[in-house]
Amino acid sequence: MSRDLPLAEHDGWEHGPGRTASPLDRTFELSVAAGRWIVVALALAVGALLRYLDLVRWPLSVGEAEIALAAHNLMYGSDVPDHLLGMPATVQWVALFLFAGGSTESLARVAVATAGLTLVLLLARAGRFVGSVPAVAAAALAATSPTLVAASRRIDGGVLLPLLSLAVIGGVILTLQRGGLLWPALAGIGSALLFLSHPLGLPALALSLLAAYLLERPAPRPSRDSALAALSAALGATVLVSTVFLTRPVSFTASIGENLSLLWNDHFRQAGDRFYLPAFNLILNEPLLLILSIVAVVAAPQRILVRALGIWTVETFIVVSILGDIGLPGFAFTVLPLALLAGVGAAHLFERVPWGAFRRGPAGVYLVALLLAAAVLLAIFGMITSGAGADRTEWLLEFGLLVAVGVVPLAWTLTMLGQRLHGQRGILLLLAALVVVGAIGVRSMVLVASERPGLPGEPTSRGALGADIPIVVARLQRLSRDLTNSIRSPQDPGGGHGLVISVDERIAQPFAWYFRNYPNFSTFNPDLELPPADAQIILLADGRDPRAIAPAYRGQKYLYEYAEPDLYASPDWGALLSGIFSPSDWRTFSGFVLDRTFSGRPQKIEFEMLATPDIAAQLFPTVGPFSLDERPGAGTGDGQFSRPRGIAIAPDGRIYVVDARNVRVQIFDAAGQYLAQFGGEGFGAGQFARFPGGGGGGPGGIAIGEDGRVYVADTWNHRIQAFSPEGAFLFAWGTFFDAQDDPNAAALSPGQFYGPRGIVVHDGLVYVTDTGNERVQVFTLDGQFVRMFGATGSGDGQLLEPVGIAVTDDGTVLVADSHNARIARFTSEGEWLAPWPVQEWLSQRFFEPYLALGPDGTLYATTSSLGAILALDADGTPLLPPVAPELRQPFGIAVSLDGRQLLVTDATVNAVIRVPIGE
Repeated sequence: MSRDLPLAEHDGWEHGPGRTASPLDRTFELSVAAGRWIVVALALAVGALLRYLDLVRWPLSVGEAEIALAAHNLMYGSDVPDHLLGMPATVQWVALFLFAGGSTESLARVAVATAGLTLVLLLARAGRFVGSVPAVAAAALAATSPTLVAASRRIDGGVLLPLLSLAVIGGVILTLQRGGLLWPALAGIGSALLFLSHPLGLPALALSLLAAYLLERPAPRPSRDSALAALSAALGATVLVSTVFLTRPVSFTASIGENLSLLWNDHFRQAGDRFYLPAFNLILNEPLLLILSIVAVVAAPQRILVRALGIWTVETFIVVSILGDIGLPGFAFTVLPLALLAGVGAAHLFERVPWGAFRRGPAGVYLVALLLAAAVLLAIFGMITSGAGADRTEWLLEFGLLVAVGVVPLAWTLTMLGQRLHGQRGILLLLAALVVVGAIGVRSMVLVASERPGLPGEPTSRGALGADIPIVVARLQRLSRDLTNSIRSPQDPGGGHGLVISVDERIAQPFAWYFRNYPNFSTFNPDLELPPADAQIILLADGRDPRAIAPAYRGQKYLYEYAEPDLYASPDWGALLSGIFSPSDWRTFSGFVLDRTFSGRPQKIEFEMLATPDIAAQLFPTVGPFSLDERPGAGTGDGQFSRPRGIAIAPDGRIYVVDARNVRVQIFDAAGQYLAQFGGEGFGAGQFARFPGGGGGGPGGIAIGEDGRVYVADTWNHRIQAFSPEGAFLFAWGTFFDAQDDPNAAALSPGQFYGPRGIVVHDGLVYVTDTGNERVQVFTLDGQFVRMFGATGSGDGQLLEPVGIAVTDDGTVLVADSHNARIARFTSEGEWLAPWPVQEWLSQRFFEPYLALGPDGTLYATTSSLGAILALDADGTPLLPPVAPELRQPFGIAVSLDGRQLLVTDATVNAVIRVPIGE
């Protein structure tokens, strides 16, 4: 064990080899011990929140579903698939939780979340071989590590690798320190479980034994009894786990053989494949651990410990990088030694921080000044790299103001305080850098647990499936209950599971898991056979021809997953290296680091749900078409809607509705009778895009010119499209641009959009809210840029999340400045006018308020999060809102030509609701 740990004297433990201290002989510094336990408690609380919260937000991946289904089948005595025989420890760990609480998706994930939280607790107790403060720091870092959080929410054995590795290391070290039979037996059991948890278990075991040797040097030779106990326990555990506690004797050799076969075929034979992915993940998700590890290597006084952890970290990283496509389990295993090394760095940094200077004031002020200086320098960098634009005088004034108000006073503050903090400036500069990196890490940590599991840009989400899958599963489960609830059989004694479902074997999972209790569920190979003749539902993989497989069935396509981005599958190293020296690419890289967004569009892989004609009439009704006043519910039929957004009324009375999730525009006559539709999903002319995230929203606002020309805000294709009154495509303008809250960058990008939403035509001009770039852009009717106004912020002339837009008869531009809780007002030339505050919006987030003007000048604004419509008179004074009890989630709004009613789209009711006004 390491003998050079100055922190060990505060551990509260005696550290001699083979000596067990009496609890009464231990010494504690109560304040220090209490502080450590408070940190541990906080780490466990945060770790539990990140690991257990909302576990069923995203569907099980293919690998997760296979493990969960194998665990379910194991409980009921069924066979485990051959390729899962190599990881019986993982399958049985999940089965234990399913047995205890029921076979549900949430409990399957609770199993790995519990393992992930146990890892945090074990790290907190690793003070015996790294020192108590480094151990506590490592536990806190592991609790908030984006990689370990992701691994603790995926049922693929990933989190068991670091957990069992740490258990093996602890067992071996305690065996060498204390001897006896208990610790070697535990080390042997841990070794067996580690080997049988994943195909990477054998390399992980070898690296764990190496780590134990490095941490305990000079290591005494274990006694013969200890070695025999460890080997016996390892063999016994291997036999028991591989044979499911002797219930399946023949699976002993099968499990070991399959484990080694998977290790050889998936890793050794693929050696070097995607060697760069572990490095990518560390750079994107673990920059805080990397910096603290560098601190440990460079400055920490515990040189023997640092050398041991450093060797372990480097060798683990090399092995994992070489072993082919290792995925999230390999990422998680790499983070274990890095977290311990970073814990040493954090402990050293904690000792070096001038806490007295913070109490006296100058250090805290200096740190804040450093952070402000970084923000100012970043702003200056953005101005310089973006260029002066057309208005050089305004650019020079802004630059001079930034220097005068920001650079000069901050430079003076840092200089004066730096003289009082001589010798401490370096540590404060490092703290400032850690604050920035830590903030980015917190963002990654939260998003990895919530939004990113189904998005293609996140390296920890590789293999994740799309958000459409649980929607389809829920619809089919409801349908099955409706059709077969009274039909009971020995296989389905409770009824409700009798729907006959047949799935293309290419996408058998995760549907085989979700329909595990459906006796009439089956899979088939369309290349070799047809689905069962009595199949009511058929699910086909992307690229299959439904007309050849089931010509009498009707269906609809859904997102299955996103193809792996080229950045991960086959990176362009030349472009990546050249981007290091390109300031314009730095902006793109920062956007990717923060949001995992690509300049290109992720390729979607879909599946198609087919249904018999009678069931298709319920799932995809074609009865109708439906009028605006009918309520057929969500659907894809003529006159049906799925989360509608914008709405506009043409001069001839025709009504145009943006059917967002169905990525189309539907046309109705003045009486509300269905006429036609246009659009469709895609990136081509006349097509609309859907947002790749869980909501799947499509186009936003819509406006109509005096000549009947229709303008649609194609939000996620980042453009405006123009159509004839009948829906024929005419032209489009706009490309993607993210100003990243930089007004100078925005000034250089006329006609480009982040996410256009609100749109209105007035006096021969088209006004568009460019949500995300926080501005309004104005164009001619042919799409020629005229002007722009607005900038990021809450001051005069600034906007935050602008959505709806309207223009009064005198040319005043009204903008729903949603996150500033006001109606922003501009002249037609873009000059700022006094805004109208909207009190109801003060506490609202994640809503899209659209606007419409009545003939008397009354402004109507939807508030989707409140299910309400607000009204303001021509002076901005709030009026009594229209009575609309049917509203649930209103978005688009238009005033009828006679001015007597509002037409409002509602994304929950999935309908257009008429609201009387002017009476």
